[in-house]
Amino acid sequence: MREDTGIELVGSKPTGSFLSCQSPAEVPCRGADRCAYFGKMPLDLALSTNTPTATLELRQAQRLGRPDCIAAFLVVRSGAFAAALPFVFTRDALMTFAESLDRIGPHVNGSASLVAHDGNDVVRFEAIPSGQLRIAGDLHETEGPGQHLQFNFPADWDGLPLFANGLQQLIAATA
Repeated sequence: MREDTGIELVGSKPTGSFLSCQSPAEVPCRGADRCAYFGKMPLDLALSTNTPTATLELRQAQRLGRPDCIAAFLVVRSGAFAAALPFVFTRDALMTFAESLDRIGPHVNGSASLVAHDGNDVVRFEAIPSGQLRIAGDLHETEGPGQHLQFNFPADWDGLPLFANGLQQLIAATA
């Protein structure tokens, strides 16, 4: 139970190579600051590769004050490199990303990209000719000295349907 809102969070459950946190469809909010913006519990989605050195997470994904924008805290670890930063994208970009993920597989080459609303940051899932799933992306720091991280790591196909299901839940939760 979260003390600031009185809302019970649905726990994270490991499933294969994924950690998926399910959110109730509608949860009444008791925290005035949270209700003023969102009205629904944020979702956490995470993809890992059965290794502690490669992961991608969208934490606390939720609709912003504008109905067409979704914000999440993006956490990426790729080998010795890591990034944790806000990631804002449109609901249309999320739907396009989810649809594209449904069309790729171990025997079907292609890619799916989630592009930030400003067009600077991108996360890509690619089915490459060798049958592997590659997670890649470009992230930019908007404040400060202008850091830039390009990442690329392999992932397991087994968890992709669960991750895609989590994206569909996020689409539904932000409608």
